Amino acid sequence: MGYRPMKPRHSNQQLVRVPARIDPSGELRGYLRMAAVGDGLAGGSSTAWAPLLARAARRQHDVSFHSVARPRATAGWVILEQLADVLAHRPHVVVLAVGTYDVRSTAWDPDTFGREILTVGDALAGTGALLVLTRLAPLAGHPVRVGAANAALDALHERHGGVVVDLEHHPGARDAEFWSEPGSRLSELGQLALLHEAAALLSCHGLLVDTDSLEGPAGSGGARRDLRNGLGSSHHVSTMTTVTNYEQGRSATPLPFWPLGKVTPS
Repeated sequence: MGYRPMKPRHSNQQLVRVPARIDPSGELRGYLRMAAVGDGLAGGSSTAWAPLLARAARRQHDVSFHSVARPRATAGWVILEQLADVLAHRPHVVVLAVGTYDVRSTAWDPDTFGREILTVGDALAGTGALLVLTRLAPLAGHPVRVGAANAALDALHERHGGVVVDLEHHPGARDAEFWSEPGSRLSELGQLALLHEAAALLSCHGLLVDTDSLEGPAGSGGARRDLRNGLGSSHHVSTMTTVTNYEQGRSATPLPFWPLGKVTPS
C-alpha cells in the first residue's frame, strides 16, 4: 500500500478562524498568526519547512510568524524556554516538532516525555491554536523509544485534534537524501516534502496555502533563495499588518481561513 498523508481524526473539529480585512483591491485577507515550537525539525533556520509554510500563506493572508524552535531542544526545554514566549504570540496555528533529542538522551523516560508533551500541547491548544504535530522518523533513534514517543504524540493528537505530519510512514524518511543529519535535520528535499505535506493537511481545516508559488521555474531555485532572504529573522511580520485596522486579538466575529470567493471545504 502506498503512503497517504494522515487525515485529521476529529471530523467534527471546529475550523480555526482569524480576523480579516478588505484590502484596497476589494479582496478579503485574513490576519494569521503562526508559530514554530520545538527542535530543528520545526525551525531553527529560515529555510525550514515551518517558516516556508508561513511564507507561502502570505499569498492569501497577512502573516505574523514567530519561531522559538531551536536545534536539539527537548520537550522539557520547550516548557522551560519556549512555551511562555510562543503563548505570548497567541498563534492561530502552531507547528510542534519535538522528541528526537528526548529519545536520544541518556535520561530518556517515556512517562516523563508523555507528561511533558501533554503539558505543551494542552497549553497551546488551550489558547485555541491548531496544532501541527510531527511524528518521529524511524531514523530518530532506538525503535522502542521512537515508538513510545510517537504514541505520546498520538495521544496528544487524540486529545486536541489538528494535523499530523507522519515521518514514521513517510516514503522518503528512510532515504539518505531526505536528511542532512539522519532523523534529526532535514535536507532541502526533506524540507520541501514536509512543506507540501503540511499544506495539504491544513487544507482540511480551511487554510489554503499555495506552496507551488515557492518553487519558481523548474530548476531555478530563485523563489527559494528569495524566501531565505525574506525570512532572515525568527520573528517575521508581514509589512501589510502595520497599515490595517484589524480588531484586537481574536475577533468576536472572526472570519474563516479561506477568503471570500474561494471554494470552501465541504
